[in-house]
Amino acid sequence: MVRQVARLNSLLLLLWRHSNKIKMIRKILDGLAVASFVLTAGIIGGGFFGYKYVTSEQGQAKIKNAIMGDIKKALPGAIGGQMPKSTGGAIPDLKSQTKLGF
Repeated sequence: MVRQVARLNSLLLLLWRHSNKIKMIRKILDGLAVASFVLTAGIIGGGFFGYKYVTSEQGQAKIKNAIMGDIKKALPGAIGGQMPKSTGGAIPDLKSQTKLGF
């Protein structure tokens, strides 16, 4: 019985000595859990609002205008007078071609 009480007292003393370390580790783990929740909520919220912005008509118009503005700045005169006035059909006209002599 005395041995059990001595063992219990030594165990309680050991826990009391390490209680500050345990509290500090608990605070660190709680901080990591809060940070994880905030990051996860931010990623989910950002994805949701990003999707809503991209699929809205106003968002699409802004994106298109931004892209076209960038293209106009990057290629100010790249296609200037190089575009043909008219083009032919997709399938060549066989009647107008000359016959080969063989």
